[in-house]
Amino acid sequence: MPERQSDLSYSWNIYERWRDYREPFERQWHLNLAMLIGRQYARWNMSAKKLEDAAREDIGISGSSTRPKRSRVVSNHILRLYRQKLSDFLKMKPDIQIASATQDEDDLKASEICNTLVDHIETKHEFQMLWRRLWLLLMTFGSGSMYPCWNPSAGPAGEEEINLLTPFETFWPRSTWPSPHKEVIVVQATALEDIKARYGADVAGEADATSSSVEQQIRMLLDQRQEFESGEDVARILTHFKLPCPSYPKGFYKVQTKDKELYYGELPPWYYDDSGRAMLPVVDYGFQDIPLCTYQQSFIEPLISPQREYNHKISRITDHFRKLSGKWMVPFGAGLKEPVNNQSDQIIYYDPSAGAAPVAATVPGLPSSLFQDLARCKADMEDIAA
Repeated sequence: MPERQSDLSYSWNIYERWRDYREPFERQWHLNLAMLIGRQYARWNMSAKKLEDAAREDIGISGSSTRPKRSRVVSNHILRLYRQKLSDFLKMKPDIQIASATQDEDDLKASEICNTLVDHIETKHEFQMLWRRLWLLLMTFGSGSMYPCWNPSAGPAGEEEINLLTPFETFWPRSTWPSPHKEVIVVQATALEDIKARYGADVAGEADATSSSVEQQIRMLLDQRQEFESGEDVARILTHFKLPCPSYPKGFYKVQTKDKELYYGELPPWYYDDSGRAMLPVVDYGFQDIPLCTYQQSFIEPLISPQREYNHKISRITDHFRKLSGKWMVPFGAGLKEPVNNQSDQIIYYDPSAGAAPVAATVPGLPSSLFQDLARCKADMEDIAA
């Protein structure tokens, strides 16, 4: 075990190192969620470390503000394909049945007890809802985790809990693919009163504990808020699990905040199976594995490129009609009593002796290849999502 005085810095330094390593993945996860909710012109501001909606910005030449804004049209095919595929996945409901391998009376009783326990867990923890939310995480971010644990402060004697963790809350070491991971860190923003109830400790709040959360980023993207809400009533709880190794023969299990240790010890015995093999309590699931990569690819990522191309082309069509519609061909010296405007009920008075009458200009047509490209982009997304 590390020295007691270095406990806080030991796990926290590992957490910060792993967080820095996976920052490019986090940017992609934020972008995936922005694409899903329809903010498909969002981009990541590297200096401010937040999402920004480029659709609200003027795109002029050399900073000119005289040029009208370009259209930023979104036709969200990702959401339609996402709902369709999610529905297909949820049709496959897990059905867990435990059967005895022999006809021995003890084995039969054990399998009956196990099935009763499974029914209890499925009923109490709303397993179908957990299953649905897990698929939401896998399709949106590419990974998600289940974290069964014991909460001693729940009920008179405590009770088991099954927590669903987003990839923003779980930190894994650099890829050891295809070998399994040997340790994991879980970091969750927790209310101070919940920390007090569970661990019996008073800890200091962190003003930036929620500043990088997904919810805060999306809220800023939706309403362009410039400041995060204060998080002084919450603190980050870091839980560090490490399997037995030469440095830690009996494993490593520690719970702490940034400034205070809440638990320190060896890996508890319930994290070992009957053969004595230690297991991490955090079970990680992935949507699509990528060789030699720590984090998996989501359902959304391959669809981003064709979706952006589709949006770009329909924006060109919109700009074409917006800029050329409502134009009038007026001869010089036509003697108009007032300028032509875009009101549908305007009456145009002109002097017939001065020349021909004003004529509404015909909008030139678009090349058929543009609509063929739209159909191709849509077909590409359908093929990728199949």
